Amino acid sequence: MFLAVVLAVGSVPAQTAPPDQATTEPEGPAATGVFHGEVEVSVVTLYATVVDRKGKPVSGLNADDFAVFEGGEAREITLFEAIDRIGLELKSTVGQGDGEGEELPAPEAQPGGDSVVVVFDNTRLERRARRRVLKALEEIVEPLRKQGAEVMVGVMAPGFEVIQPFDRDSERIASAFEKVADTPTTGEALKAEKRGLKRDVYSGLATANAQTIQIMARSEGQRLEIRIDAFREVEMQRALEGLNRIESLVRSLASRGGRTSLIWVTEDMTFRPGIDIYRRFYNRFSTFLALDLPDFWGTERDLRLDFDRVIGTAHSAGVTVHVVDASERDTEAMDTDFGAQDPFTATASQSVGPSTRGYDFSEVNDAIEGAQYLGYGSGGGFFGNSRNFDVFVDAFVETTSTYYVIGFDRPGPTDGQAHSVKLEVKGSGLRVRHPAKILDRTPEQRLTDSVVSQLVWGEGMNTLGLNVRVDERQEAEDGTVLWPVHLEIPAVGLLVGDDSRAVVTVVLCVGASDGTIAQPQQFRLVLPVPEDDSLTVGTAQVTVRTRPEGDRVAVGIRDELSGATATELVALIPGS
Repeated sequence: MFLAVVLAVGSVPAQTAPPDQATTEPEGPAATGVFHGEVEVSVVTLYATVVDRKGKPVSGLNADDFAVFEGGEAREITLFEAIDRIGLELKSTVGQGDGEGEELPAPEAQPGGDSVVVVFDNTRLERRARRRVLKALEEIVEPLRKQGAEVMVGVMAPGFEVIQPFDRDSERIASAFEKVADTPTTGEALKAEKRGLKRDVYSGLATANAQTIQIMARSEGQRLEIRIDAFREVEMQRALEGLNRIESLVRSLASRGGRTSLIWVTEDMTFRPGIDIYRRFYNRFSTFLALDLPDFWGTERDLRLDFDRVIGTAHSAGVTVHVVDASERDTEAMDTDFGAQDPFTATASQSVGPSTRGYDFSEVNDAIEGAQYLGYGSGGGFFGNSRNFDVFVDAFVETTSTYYVIGFDRPGPTDGQAHSVKLEVKGSGLRVRHPAKILDRTPEQRLTDSVVSQLVWGEGMNTLGLNVRVDERQEAEDGTVLWPVHLEIPAVGLLVGDDSRAVVTVVLCVGASDGTIAQPQQFRLVLPVPEDDSLTVGTAQVTVRTRPEGDRVAVGIRDELSGATATELVALIPGS
């Protein structure tokens, strides 16, 4: 993690109680008398899209058209809602087809409704490609307004910057897209270096074919191999930074409720950075150098597990990721100077062998496989290899306008585990898209979600009167910074057990301005509350250790007995 957090929890005296009566407890079973685990059924909600053979969303289905399986075991559908904002219909019953179905309740309206986050990866995007995407996204504003969705617009450069916070106002959202067009990008430099390296690999073919000077060919190949390895390291670092930022962003969206979709506009997100260049290099120089086959090159630096990590976070947060690859593949082919032919004519006529003059579409697959994996794996989608971004906009609007909310009851209390879920639909040629795993969030996990949301978005409520105060920073010998953080929790807002104690779960998380967040820390406070004094205030001092870049801390508390929660955000550095 970019930021490290270590907690040192001090004594927790109540103002009117002896200090030795107040304690801290680690995570674990709640104290005697505290309400815990008495809800024996947890409700699971799925957001699913059904598409036909052409990929068009299908509306008009009923609950009896679906079957739900969790861990291979069939579950009864207890909540159902068919959303068709294009057809302006809303159905919440089972068995409407035969007229004898049982009425089922529609899920209660989620706080904030549907949410759409649009993120432009300025570390990888070229301006001209970004302009085309922005132009197409102008057409998404009005449909989303009609849907009642809240839209947020941001950029990664490389830290995350919010251009427009969540809003339903179409004019402000459109204005945010205009502001994005003015933000700087570093994608040109990356792509220019990549194209130059590809050109050098290609031009090396003339040398490589000169059989009389094979020594020179080997020397040139060795120099190119060093450059490819260096480029791979740069591209891998950018890819990891992008995945880490997206994961943090996805995690911060877990508490929004409703259906949340994230559109990530980027370029060349692949499992093995640099593999497309290496594949071409292998074709030209494998005759003269002992080279690994492309399928085995760079496997020790494969990013698939990092993509899996982001997908897992998306499943846990209930967020679907739609990846838009804005790369201009045809322009890239021509800029690489393969000859006078256009890339498609060249590819259609190319022969097999190291001297191929044309555009190798295996390179395209190399460059987009990670983006496809992330989009489809999260239950979202992927769009790329085309300048016609209007196709993506139309498909996205249809997908977010026509979907199904399906719920079922899981026996037992929430367990905090990710459960495999499979949704089947009746009908020839129909396919259903939904997250493959659903996290059964515990109350503590939901509190953590709220804290992360407070940290990233500044969204939260403080109905319990939580007060957080930060003292002056202290420099540690190892270069880290220590922040004494004081918590004050009025007992008047807490429910007290029969043992005259209130038990409060505390979650604390530190973040930086670039969007990096530390691993949230959790502990439990036990506050003695005398029956004759409702003005008791429980206090705690927490020492937070951060890297120098840490600039704010979010704290959340949950009353174990009532379930009431509160969050508060405090700047560690004034003005941050």
